[in-house]
Amino acid sequence: GKVVVGITGNIATGKSAITRLARDNGALTIDADHVVHEIMDTDANMQAAIAVAFGNEVRLPDGRINRRTLGKIAFNDRSALQDLEQIIHPAVRQEIAKRIHDTDKKIIFIEAIKLIEGPLVDVCHQVWVTRCPKQRQLERLMICRGMDAETATKQIDIQAPQEEKVARADVVIDTAGLMRETEAQFEMAWGRLPAPADASPITLDLPVDGAAPTTLPAEGTPTKPAEPAKKAEDSSLKRPIPTSLKKKLGRTMPGKPKPATTPPPTAATSAPTPKPEPVQPPPQTAKAPTPTSTDVKVEVRRARPSDIPSILLLIHRATEGALRLKRADMLMALSERSYFIGQIGTDIQAVVGWNIENLVSRIDQIYFHPAEAISTVGKAIVESIEQSADQHICEIIVAFLPQDTQSPLWQLFSDYGFSPAEFDKMPVAWRAAIQESQPENTDFVIKVLRERVTHPM
Repeated sequence: GKVVVGITGNIATGKSAITRLARDNGALTIDADHVVHEIMDTDANMQAAIAVAFGNEVRLPDGRINRRTLGKIAFNDRSALQDLEQIIHPAVRQEIAKRIHDTDKKIIFIEAIKLIEGPLVDVCHQVWVTRCPKQRQLERLMICRGMDAETATKQIDIQAPQEEKVARADVVIDTAGLMRETEAQFEMAWGRLPAPADASPITLDLPVDGAAPTTLPAEGTPTKPAEPAKKAEDSSLKRPIPTSLKKKLGRTMPGKPKPATTPPPTAATSAPTPKPEPVQPPPQTAKAPTPTSTDVKVEVRRARPSDIPSILLLIHRATEGALRLKRADMLMALSERSYFIGQIGTDIQAVVGWNIENLVSRIDQIYFHPAEAISTVGKAIVESIEQSADQHICEIIVAFLPQDTQSPLWQLFSDYGFSPAEFDKMPVAWRAAIQESQPENTDFVIKVLRERVTHPM
């Protein structure tokens, strides 16, 4: 038997934090948003259907969906969002059903913002809903996703009221308080889950690749599961680094470089890109110089919950009061990503947020105060991030820099081998990582750590 729990809640209410806790407790976790991204990147029929509904401008030259362009359409028009959901949700449900069927895990958590609006809820033994005040949602979108207040407000307001989900919940987890309070609510709900052997059978009545509906029986009932259909392998993930990208990586950044923004999408009828020839990685001689030692003792370490007051103060100073966060929001951010702190003595002068997913390391939050810390503390932080990314076998590091960034910050990354790159010349996995995580009003620079694009983990 298997126990399936659906996690839902409006945007920025803490669903991912609950999913992480479930994963830490040994459950299989399925993020419906990630499934959507995979389908948009690999399913040619889905790509064509979305282009018919929303226009060829939502497609990239290689045929994949430009999620940033599509999102600007869907999140500004409720009817457009509903049309998109009608197109994509059936395929998402089929893929989730397949993963439930194939896993050996006894407890499965499905994170989906639209869980209760469709038939996916019917395979769940319990529905857990996260909630928090709208102001908390707004602050989390601004700190964790780099949105401005107007964009964040639109994304919140286009969704149905939280009360509609709460009314359908078996468990409600309030994430407005401290993280330890959220964890306590999770542990209580986890302890009340039914035993897999006692769980009612799961009927996966969503066809998978044309197969008949499948029932997963209770524990001990003999069954012969259907042979899972083989999924076509995405050979584009094995593509070597294009020669054009290699040339870009050798380019220097004198002062602030030309913005490396995502190019505008073109029609799907564009001529196909020739298959690139294998190339060698950038020569070792191009490695960034090691900073000269100074008398200043710099310490770089991972942020801890006890650092939150100092982090909030530094962010307030670095943004001249433009970004004012609460402790609860910073604590939630710490549960979703890593932060490096740079300090001299006891004086914290830098906070840098970063994360790793699918072999791509991403730096998306950078705060320094005073500005002079860029040339001291900044060097040590970049070195620490590169070391950690290398240990995690990352292929590239992407740094998202605000378009109004001062020259010393650009120079810092240039000194360590980062440079702009042509978005449409990059391997597909890298483009997808950049497209789904680039904050508004930023440019990106990258540093390649490894030669070939491999299968993401």
